Amino acid sequence: MVKKRKSAVDHKSKRVAVAIVAEGNAYPREKIMGLINYYSRCSHWSIHRNELFQPFVRLPALKNWDGHGVVSEIYTQAERDIVDALPMPCVNTSTSEHAEGIASVRVDHELVGEMGAKHLMECDVDSFFFVGPSEVSFIKERYAGFRRTLEQ
Repeated sequence: MVKKRKSAVDHKSKRVAVAIVAEGNAYPREKIMGLINYYSRCSHWSIHRNELFQPFVRLPALKNWDGHGVVSEIYTQAERDIVDALPMPCVNTSTSEHAEGIASVRVDHELVGEMGAKHLMECDVDSFFFVGPSEVSFIKERYAGFRRTLEQ
């Protein structure tokens, strides 16, 4: 007779807050929907909803929340201070320097630029122009990957 091993993972539902503000453009909304789709298929997590029953909250609303974890974008020192005071783990999804030292999921922006340049080269494009706001850090990283690839 084979005994089933007891899993080290607690399969009771975990309450997770998504502290990504879904206002302004489509990217944050897509990130939230991706998280929800993943959680619904691959975990025993339930998403904490705000007072309007939307699947995201603002970080200040979590100060007295008794959930199990937070997925957040940390862009300011004030947001970092809130996350540091939370009694549960947090995973950051921004590229901000304020999130240094916090577990993070980030985009390799240089690789994005490299992939864009390679795609254009594969399409036999022979004149290139990179457009993006130069003061945004991830745009600078994408440009570096784009330019490096073209110079090879």
